[in-house]
Amino acid sequence: MDVCEKRAVDEENSFMGSGQDEDQGETAPESTSSYSRIPDPLAYTIYLGVYELSDLQNPKTMSRTVRQITIHPSYTSEQSSGDIALVKLESPVAFTSSIHPVYLPSRAVQLPEGTLCWVTGWGYVREQVPLTNPKTLQKVDVALIDSKNCETMYQSDSASESNSKLIEEDMFCAGYQEGKKDSCQV
Repeated sequence: MDVCEKRAVDEENSFMGSGQDEDQGETAPESTSSYSRIPDPLAYTIYLGVYELSDLQNPKTMSRTVRQITIHPSYTSEQSSGDIALVKLESPVAFTSSIHPVYLPSRAVQLPEGTLCWVTGWGYVREQVPLTNPKTLQKVDVALIDSKNCETMYQSDSASESNSKLIEEDMFCAGYQEGKKDSCQV
């Protein structure tokens, strides 16, 4: 079972993704965040159309430098709400057969528990086991879990005796109560 933000995800100093606008990951007004470590845009490169991380020179892959990073105003730490950033690129992206826009649902859309969705990435394939070369993009189908049920499961599994809320309004849970199939274990 995983807790995910309802929006985008980033990983270290490279992002893999698609945008709704030609040169920005998602269109939104300028915002200010209380997060004190605003990343340096020059430290990031966006790769689009990537299927194997070991083959970033593939002709179907595009790279773009980052002009600006805008952190969500409610983001404070890894476990907080607002774990999303807008990334404005230095140059536009043309959609191709391997680069498509990602459409995000409006806040009004409520997906019922059990709705199947995908988790994709190049991370660990089992606990503490990284993906090996050629580092092919992984995908796993997982079912959405009701936030209240997820909160109960996380509270019972938590080593902390805190009663603080772990699942925020802008997060959702996906996976299976019995585990075995999630973003870390395909």
